Amino acid sequence: MANKYHVVIGYMTKRGGVALGMDVQAFNDTEAEEIARAKVLDGYPARKWIYTKISDAIGTGCVNI
Repeated sequence: MANKYHVVIGYMTKRGGVALGMDVQAFNDTEAEEIARAKVLDGYPARKWIYTKISDAIGTGCVNI
């Protein structure tokens, strides 16, 4: 059964830095990071990844891809 993780992706654009958080349902933290990075960074070549922070999700919301 999949667990819920809260993933924060930090990235830079030419205008500055952004941190975007989301709840993701995945089997492990590595898969959660891959799902979040695909949602935030794929298709946007100007976004450069800086960091990822993963913790257990507290809320009930979840991103479905």
